[in-house]
Amino acid sequence: TLGELGVSSLFIIVLGMSWQGRVLGWLILGVATVTYAIYYLNKNNYLTSKINTQYFPNELKYSIPMIANQFAIFTVISSDKFFVAKILNVEEVGIYGVASQIAYIALAFSSAMIMSFNPFLFESLSDYTTKKRKEVQKKLFQFSGLMLLICLAIWLITPVIYHFFINIKYHSGEHYVKWILSAYFFWFIYWLLAGFTFYFKLKKIILFYSILSIIISINLILFMVKQYSTMGAIYALNISCFFSALFLFIIIKYRLKLI
Repeated sequence: TLGELGVSSLFIIVLGMSWQGRVLGWLILGVATVTYAIYYLNKNNYLTSKINTQYFPNELKYSIPMIANQFAIFTVISSDKFFVAKILNVEEVGIYGVASQIAYIALAFSSAMIMSFNPFLFESLSDYTTKKRKEVQKKLFQFSGLMLLICLAIWLITPVIYHFFINIKYHSGEHYVKWILSAYFFWFIYWLLAGFTFYFKLKKIILFYSILSIIISINLILFMVKQYSTMGAIYALNISCFFSALFLFIIIKYRLKLI
């Protein structure tokens, strides 16, 4: 996370590369991550040239809900900018996009925390005793609290970021950041809970909540942007993320009884 932010900041701020610097930062850190991943997997003998086809049918059945889930992620988190551009104008997308990019810092940290939480969760679920359940509940509260603190910290330094690093023509979107951060907090809760469904490969549930998220998100954005302009997109983002997290919580807490 720090590497991607650092490299992108170097290209954009120091070298003045504009949007190309952001893309180049993604590319460099992406290549570095994949290179290390291949090295690590190979060193530990996790890579093989042998393919066992007996796993294909079940994995293909599981992949369809996962594809729907990935499309749901795009719809909820990223499609709002397309609707703002279509219904409003490109200039407003720029203002909104800058605010989203600042709030995206929280998503970067959330990705790191999810990658830390899921191995612990999967190991716990493999032998889910009462003690393990309490440990999982504790971790859920700890990670949620940490994410809340990160969102608050980003909100507090947002005026500083805008003052020193953001062109004045984008400053009208500064107040968007706190609302986007609140949506990203709900989305983080969603991702914490999604690990339960991934571990047990609950295909029908994954497919159902993915399709539900897509339908709710698209219809909300269309209605809200027309009614409330750019703030409508942010309202829609918050509502979609909140209800996605709430739906998963209800399923995992009361139907599956895992937390």
